[in-house]
Amino acid sequence: MLRITPEQAATTIQKNVRGFLARRKYGIKHLSKDQQDSYPAFVVGNDPVMPASLDKYNEPTKKIALIGTSGMRVVSIACKLGNPKNIPKIILIDNSKEVYEFWYAMREFVKDDIKAATEQLFLKNLPSFLGSHIHLYRDLPDDCYASEAPPGVKYLNQNIHTYFIALIKKYGYDYVRSVICHTSLIKQSWADSSVFVKVKNILSYLGIDKIYMYPSNIAACIDNAQIRTQVLENISKTNPILSIHTDCCSVHGFPEKVYLLENNNPAYVSNTIFSPSTCKPKHNHVDLNEFIFLLRMLQNSLNTEQDIDVKFLSEKIIKKF
Repeated sequence: MLRITPEQAATTIQKNVRGFLARRKYGIKHLSKDQQDSYPAFVVGNDPVMPASLDKYNEPTKKIALIGTSGMRVVSIACKLGNPKNIPKIILIDNSKEVYEFWYAMREFVKDDIKAATEQLFLKNLPSFLGSHIHLYRDLPDDCYASEAPPGVKYLNQNIHTYFIALIKKYGYDYVRSVICHTSLIKQSWADSSVFVKVKNILSYLGIDKIYMYPSNIAACIDNAQIRTQVLENISKTNPILSIHTDCCSVHGFPEKVYLLENNNPAYVSNTIFSPSTCKPKHNHVDLNEFIFLLRMLQNSLNTEQDIDVKFLSEKIIKKF
């Protein structure tokens, strides 16, 4: 029979207690696959081009954290707000299984020295990577948002290869690569308050006190007022230096305004992002690019037997009529 001393027993108990307390303070529970939504990633992102005033929020020396969502737009924002001396820490929170899987695959691809050690290797192998993961993202026409853009609003070219060429040219490949590799991925909802408490605990432990948030148009797209308020309260309690919100035009169905908010009071944010639209309604308006994309996704899933939620896609297509 194994005998342990009182001192050993006490050490074991203390170790277990410390582990329990650490999990309670820092441990984040991810959504299981069946709890996640099916929502292919906007890789470049359908938010408008960020305003020039975002430049003034750059941190030239310290390490920053950017809590964001969706595809690769968060990378360009992190590069702009942070600096190469202390690589920005992106914490990507999203409840879409496709967004998570695309990000995970992209991070592993960029880490692979054989395929992405240099800018030349990365750009050479990017088309093959995108072709292998096309079921995880929206393969959009290059200028699909430009034709619908209201006066003065600009959108990025949706060509993913073009996006990365411009991003690398502006910030340098090593910086961009490091930001992507340094990203942490969380399969969760922005409405889960415990996630943001623990994320803030983790950032405090890491000594990162400059926090920015990029919820994009999450709040603007939530119909349930209670859930929307919870999302905005989670952002407010995280106490970011700046939160970057976008709206969702009720006419065109995609963002047209960017809001750089230092005041994260939920009521203030809500009143701001739900300001009246200046767009004139169009009868029987259908986003043709979105419709074609969904049809293409459904056809691919049936032809290739990819793990796509066919029922979800079919329902979305029907709603377009």
